[in-house]
Amino acid sequence: MFNNRLAVKVPQKVLQSIRIEPPVAYLVGELTFSTVQAVLSEWTQEVAHSPLSIVDLEKVTHTDSAGVALLVELKRQTRDRSLTFRHLPAQMLSIATICGLEEAFFSVLPSSNEQRIIRISPS
Repeated sequence: MFNNRLAVKVPQKVLQSIRIEPPVAYLVGELTFSTVQAVLSEWTQEVAHSPLSIVDLEKVTHTDSAGVALLVELKRQTRDRSLTFRHLPAQMLSIATICGLEEAFFSVLPSSNEQRIIRISPS
């Protein structure tokens, strides 16, 4: 039912793509107030019920606090399984830390070459 490679296209100004290669979903583009609603809509329709355990954010070009809110919502939608965020942008990690969300919602795991990996475990 689910292809190994599925590209969900969101309008260009919103997010270039959500690329699925189970168990990884790759987000590409911006995660901002003007984009996250469309990203969440596409995630809910196309991705939420797939066997994903990793969201890769390496190709996210810009983010703001709405991007952090998106991660919290993805955690809510996947509460029945563990979800790992890989290559979290520095902007997003800073916002989560300032808002006090790093310890409340995320466990920051060290990884090689100075990258940050965020694992969200089921509540």
